[in-house]
Amino acid sequence: MCGSSRFTLGPVPTEWEEIFANLEPESGELELLHRREHLSCDRCRANLRAMALTKALLHAERWPVDRNATTFNLVTLLATRPWLRLLEINESHVVGGILRRLPRHVAADYPEVDARSLPYPDGSFDLVVHSDTLEHVPDPRRALEECCRVLRPGGKMVFTVPIRPGRVTASRDGLPPVFHGDTKPPFRSLVHTDFGADLWTMVLEAGFGEVSITCVEHPAGVAYLARRA
Repeated sequence: MCGSSRFTLGPVPTEWEEIFANLEPESGELELLHRREHLSCDRCRANLRAMALTKALLHAERWPVDRNATTFNLVTLLATRPWLRLLEINESHVVGGILRRLPRHVAADYPEVDARSLPYPDGSFDLVVHSDTLEHVPDPRRALEECCRVLRPGGKMVFTVPIRPGRVTASRDGLPPVFHGDTKPPFRSLVHTDFGADLWTMVLEAGFGEVSITCVEHPAGVAYLARRA
């Protein structure tokens, strides 16, 4: 995100055992999640998830993606896009602080804004961004439909969600609760959906004309780029 190539994998948080007690992970799943969240840039502190989101943003704006070039930098990209109408649904880790410098940035933060009923007219934005939000929405397909609705024709959505490799997307209704974030309310968020490798089908069902996967490191560091037809 900042152009640095020095990264550090931090320790596993002590609270993870409690947070994921009901997850019933498959072999290696928690290790992938740990790498996704805690492999971070020594300079800007962006984690692997934020790196994937940034790479997808660069692809969305057709910016050269080259780790050896000074142009591989989100700040540089946004400096050339002051006109960009961008909706950010909940602030993204590290990336959000940069996105919010845009003059036409709009923040849609929970609980003031419900992703299932966005309070904006059709075609209001060029780009919609959200990171690890959909799994906490009771009806993620409806949220995706709303993202599609508020985009102009040809507009794009860039997002991440935690993926459980080797599984298909499934609701957690009736299953033991799993939370992300702190172990104590109000700083924890209930997970409503376990997303699998078939997530792209839900994006198309929500009305987008195409969807692609951007990878920094498979399967821990991936992001999705979708375009409204």
